[in-house]
Amino acid sequence: MSKVKFTENQLAAITTRNHEVLVSAAAGAGKTAVLVERIISIILDDQIAINEVVVLTFTNAAAKQMRERLRKRLQEQALLVPELYDYISTQILLLPAANISTFHAYCIQILRNFYEFMPLSPAFKIAEENEMNLLKEAILTDVLEVFFEQNSSAFIALADSFVGGIQIDELRAIILTIYEKSRAFSNPQKWRELAQNWMEDPEKIKELEHKYLLFLQEEIGSQIENILACERLLDGYPKNKEVLQTVLEQLEKITYKQTIADIYQLQSIMVLPNWPAIKKADKTDKTEQGHKIFNDVKDTLKKLTASMYTQEMIGNQQKLNEPIVKMLMVCVHAFETAFTKEKQRRDCADFSDLEHYMIIMLTDHPDVCAEIANGITEILVDEYQDTNGVQDTILKLLKNDANRIFMVGDIKQSIYRFRLADPTIFMDKQDFFVQSIQSGQEVIMLNKNFRSSNMVLESINAICSEIFLLDILYTAENQLYFGNEGYLEEEDIPTSWHFFEKTKKAEFKEIGTTEIDQKAIHIVATLQNQLQKGEIYDLKMQKMRAIIPSDIAILFRNKTSKLVQIVEKKLEEVGIPYTTAADKGYFDAVEVNNMLALLSVLINPQQSINLLAYMRSQLGSFTDEQIYQIRYEIGSEATSIFNQSLIWYEQFGKSEMICTKIRVMREQLLDFEQKSKVLKLSKFIHYLYEKTAYYAMVAALPDGLIRQANLDVLAELAKSREQSGTNSLYGFSKYLEKLQEYKRDFAIGKQNITSKNSIEMMTIHRSKGLEFPIVYLIDLDKKFNIQDGNAPFQMAELDGLALRYTDIKQKTRVKTWQYDLIARKHAEGDIAEQLRILYVGLTRPMQQIQLFLDEPTDENSSAWSANQVKKLRSFGDALRQAYSCSNHAIKSKWVHEFIDLKTCVDFESITEFILPSASLETFETRDISENIIALNKRYRYEQLQHFEQKQTVTEIKRKADADRADQESYFIDATPKLLSEIARPNFSREDVIPKISAAKRGTLIHLVLQHHKWNSCNSIKQTVIEILQKNIISEQEAKVLPILKITQTVERIKREYLDKGYTIIGLELPFSYGYDARNLYNYDGFDQNQKLLIQGKIDMLIRKDTAFIIIDFKTDAIKNPDIEAFLEKKYEKQLELYCEAIRSYYMVENVKAKIYAISH
Repeated sequence: MSKVKFTENQLAAITTRNHEVLVSAAAGAGKTAVLVERIISIILDDQIAINEVVVLTFTNAAAKQMRERLRKRLQEQALLVPELYDYISTQILLLPAANISTFHAYCIQILRNFYEFMPLSPAFKIAEENEMNLLKEAILTDVLEVFFEQNSSAFIALADSFVGGIQIDELRAIILTIYEKSRAFSNPQKWRELAQNWMEDPEKIKELEHKYLLFLQEEIGSQIENILACERLLDGYPKNKEVLQTVLEQLEKITYKQTIADIYQLQSIMVLPNWPAIKKADKTDKTEQGHKIFNDVKDTLKKLTASMYTQEMIGNQQKLNEPIVKMLMVCVHAFETAFTKEKQRRDCADFSDLEHYMIIMLTDHPDVCAEIANGITEILVDEYQDTNGVQDTILKLLKNDANRIFMVGDIKQSIYRFRLADPTIFMDKQDFFVQSIQSGQEVIMLNKNFRSSNMVLESINAICSEIFLLDILYTAENQLYFGNEGYLEEEDIPTSWHFFEKTKKAEFKEIGTTEIDQKAIHIVATLQNQLQKGEIYDLKMQKMRAIIPSDIAILFRNKTSKLVQIVEKKLEEVGIPYTTAADKGYFDAVEVNNMLALLSVLINPQQSINLLAYMRSQLGSFTDEQIYQIRYEIGSEATSIFNQSLIWYEQFGKSEMICTKIRVMREQLLDFEQKSKVLKLSKFIHYLYEKTAYYAMVAALPDGLIRQANLDVLAELAKSREQSGTNSLYGFSKYLEKLQEYKRDFAIGKQNITSKNSIEMMTIHRSKGLEFPIVYLIDLDKKFNIQDGNAPFQMAELDGLALRYTDIKQKTRVKTWQYDLIARKHAEGDIAEQLRILYVGLTRPMQQIQLFLDEPTDENSSAWSANQVKKLRSFGDALRQAYSCSNHAIKSKWVHEFIDLKTCVDFESITEFILPSASLETFETRDISENIIALNKRYRYEQLQHFEQKQTVTEIKRKADADRADQESYFIDATPKLLSEIARPNFSREDVIPKISAAKRGTLIHLVLQHHKWNSCNSIKQTVIEILQKNIISEQEAKVLPILKITQTVERIKREYLDKGYTIIGLELPFSYGYDARNLYNYDGFDQNQKLLIQGKIDMLIRKDTAFIIIDFKTDAIKNPDIEAFLEKKYEKQLELYCEAIRSYYMVENVKAKIYAISH
């Protein structure tokens, strides 16, 4: 057996035989090791061959890892047990073909072996997901067209109920969603039939009424609990307690009623008195808390009364919705029939089909089911908490008296409801096994955690015991217990709570930053400090060592969060290496767009836009000037098809270089076109990479490895099309276009520094199954995305399909009780899953948890009820409650800080991260080690590498506000995009003149203002005519000037200053002066005499006596209602330098600067 010392419960899980076993294995409890050792025990101790065992996992990676670990253990045992060498060697040979796979892979194998019992050939293909998504859209379009052509009253009523009969997008989405979700049920067709006829069953209506009665009683009971809690807070306040008693007596009367009508009657006449005022001197935190609870109770009861259903309403709503539901089910069935028929025609199946075909075969052919089941001694299921109803049905069908099922999982880590996993399967099975008096089932608990330190485990238990109050109760049985004796208790790193104090938005505006920026800066500063000074205990080295980047993981709920994006940016700026992965953005990648342009040109070279995109990319290497020159020389010979223009230019063009480039390009495109007809699709994509050298070229660009990976994805997509029977370049290109049209994107990787020693940034979902010495949990106050309680429909396996009742004439939609019931269940299930996601995040760290969240709003330290947990809206809400309620013993072991974001660490003060030499690998050869250390030495005066003795005001301004990320959202993105947003030459004009840039237009406006005679009666239009006549500007340039806006600005300045006695000293005034270098460069080596030569130009300077006004004209293209205030903030440093220069030159103090915006 293994050298590992297993616990008593682990040994029980390994050795228990002859009945079903459910192992509830907590995080870090070594479930994979137990699973592997159980299989080894079955093979060696029970002499059961590996091909009689079925091991089911949920990912291919997990199956591969399981197979590899088994191979290593068998090889070890072959050497340790010589007498079994031949037997073990046989098992090793059988291992590659053993049934160790995902559910889907196992179904594929069985279905191919018994292909005669399914409607596909034995060589059926597995459909590619995105291809199937596109096929669904096409099939649904055809199905709905048929229904619209039939124009039945039932279908028109259905369409009117959702979309008014015009736009069918919502109806399409409803049909597809019902189809997809019902596929998670073991018998989708049966469920749809039940849902369709649900209203016709009187027993179902009675069941609905009973559930509503239970809901009302539970809701009233919850409010009684709240009133009692409020009473406990108000000892010594008799008037307030009297009011509470009045409400309590009324609520208790309602709870005794056993019919909806009686409750409705009592509740409708219920009196809710006002809260008696408490003198200011007598108010305490408890009275304020009591007042808040009372108001919440009143609001809840008022809403409950206003939304109550009567028994008559419940029945009538169901009957009124009956024809709509029936027609909707007809549409879903029609779509499913057409979709299935098309898949069968193509001889392909998706993953959902595999499981359903398996159920149909095992159900309809008992002899086949018996043959398969009899060949199995044991089925072992990993991550059982993530199964759905279909997969569990397969397991039940395969179970017989001759075999057994071993299931292992952790219900607290069931976090895939969005993939239709059903956690209730695990919970129901566990409850049944525990309560069962039979000897055929057993639950084994593995709660010893071998991953984390005792401090981490105590923190997890303290937090979870306060908030796990819904589907899972965090009792002593579910807690984590310390199991890794390798940790030194005295070296435990305390859990850190970082509370961000509440700050008003206006206060951030005053200091020129945002709340989210300051939070990101604090997170990065904490990281930097820990990397520079922190230590962790190294279990392998058995001593403390310095923390390195790869010791840390930053976890969050959502990759698209703005805070996460800013943290990434700040990490890059400081130079801390990190690795992350994007969830989408594949079709936005430039290298992908360039290849798509090339493919489009090969299909149809007459597509001018795609041809221009290809020519302008690195693949074509034509400059904009060369393209303009081609069009300019063609002149009247030009056609609307640019390819024809290229053919003409190749023969008659004046530039030999351009002619040569066109000829080479056309020859290359011709070669590609010919090769596309003879090579397989994936081979052809690789041929393009090779002949254009594009694959190698992108490697030299920033993030080169990621760009190459994106090109690899394109080749893989081509290969998947081949496997689905499509080898057409045209079909592949259209497929990619459809993916973009329906927004079917792919994930791209991103790594800012290619290094194994980097911080991992990932979602909590991605972190499942991983472990890290230190975990930062950030963005904890991001609101949950709870399932929409106002969605068009609600559905559940046991409760059918519920729609809001739509009154077409009144144009109103009303929720039915069935709708409300299912929506409440889903909302509660969503909250329960969010708690489980938090648990997964908390259980990733080995030695320390760092939590970043907003500060508590009150000092509530009373335990929550389940109803309060249901109102959670963020991880932060849960953690703040847990922090407030935790006992002093655990709190004394935590460290916490309250961060004033207004005075949070200045990002400029965070020095660039330098990987410490302690993090380098230790090499045996001394010379190599010394060379590596030498290579990591930094230039002593590195901070002065970019020091310039002479700088302009603009350069200094750019340096001063380079880190202000909040400006980005105000500016118009002028970055050109390929394909969809390509900047196109206008070939319809006689003369081709490049579009005047924003910078050029700004220069023209300044020219006009400089030449304008401010003290005359000349208009701006006259000034423009004058400088046009002097050839200072061209006619084309004059046309783009915003004459009206310039005129309005001039009139404002005259009205505000010149008409009030101010005189103009000068326009476009150049200046130079010495500036203290210490104000710009954070370098201790500078003394007070170190000066920079600052040069600049002031647009306009006016004065009145000793008061000077600097006027600066700005032409920034921004979208902000308060343009000038925003610009003055943006250019604050520049204006400050102007003022300092004037004060120095004129030796005055009263100098101000004012910006006038001339947007265009």
